[in-house]
Amino acid sequence: MVIKVYVSGMSGNKEVKKRQQRVTMIMDSKHIEYTVIDITEPGQEGEKDFMQVNAQHKGCTISDPNPRHALPPQLFNDTEYCGDYDDFDMANEVDNLEVFLKLAAPAVPEVEHKNGGTTGEEATEATDAVVDDDENKENKTEDNADGGAVVAEAATEDGANEEPPNAVEMDAEPDDEEEELLKTSAALAGKSEDAEEIDIEEAEEEEAALQPDQDDAAEDGISSKLVDTDDPMLAEQEQEE
Repeated sequence: MVIKVYVSGMSGNKEVKKRQQRVTMIMDSKHIEYTVIDITEPGQEGEKDFMQVNAQHKGCTISDPNPRHALPPQLFNDTEYCGDYDDFDMANEVDNLEVFLKLAAPAVPEVEHKNGGTTGEEATEATDAVVDDDENKENKTEDNADGGAVVAEAATEDGANEEPPNAVEMDAEPDDEEEELLKTSAALAGKSEDAEEIDIEEAEEEEAALQPDQDDAAEDGISSKLVDTDDPMLAEQEQEE
């Protein structure tokens, strides 16, 4: 794998010259091996055509914001395009130059703990263990919820089947009241019967007391009639009547 930096040794654009110098200076400071290809040298026509055809970014400058062909510097890793000066400068700013040049794969962040580092496999195992614990907790919670529901249903059924503790007393109270009412009614009925008997006896006594008077009156009427019948004139009038 060879890093190729395409430059132009005869460019009249000052900005292009400054960019080319900066790229080579940074590559040297980071001890990155590379090959400089000057597309203006004789015999480099093929490299010039390759750069212009495969460069995806044109390396626009302030003096030439819309160039007809890609401007150097352009960077390749063998035949794989890496980027122009702006891409290179951005990768350098974020300290990601080796990835930009396709010399290293993107770094995968490792899970680290305060007491020491852990590998990716250990982190995966720890994550799986946490997931298993969470699932076990969820299952226990569901089991407890189901058990609580069963206990609640059983308690509800028992409560429905059992009578309230005061139900017997409540039932007994009406019986006592009925008995008292019956006794009161019986007492009243007995008093009314006694009163009727007393009234009958009093009526009989009054009738018995009046009977001699009625007999005396009847006897007086009979005697008066007998006296009157002795008179022949009264007898005839009575007969005419």
